[in-house]
Amino acid sequence: MNDYKYFNSDRDITPESAIGKLDDLILDFYYFIIPKYKNIYKMPSNWRNEIINYFNKLNGYRINNGNIERHNRNIKTILRQSYVYTNFDRFRNHVIYVINPNVTILGYSK
Repeated sequence: MNDYKYFNSDRDITPESAIGKLDDLILDFYYFIIPKYKNIYKMPSNWRNEIINYFNKLNGYRINNGNIERHNRNIKTILRQSYVYTNFDRFRNHVIYVINPNVTILGYSK
């Protein structure tokens, strides 16, 4: 497992070099895994393309869905704390304000 953590945290790895390293890790999992956890080695094989795509970069950063997940968490927190919104426009404005506090809501300037 430490090998996979190191593989995932390598900042200089490219998708092309990730292919070979991932294949080596899959073989290591296959040969050195505890028999009770034999199904674990299948996970990297089944998700091979997705794992390799994780190493693609855009503007020097790996592509992931962290920002979307953060916004989803914020929306769920608003819903949980407010119990229920009866006015959808008010709820939408609250979500817009939480996501971007500098935005103008309903034409009112700050």
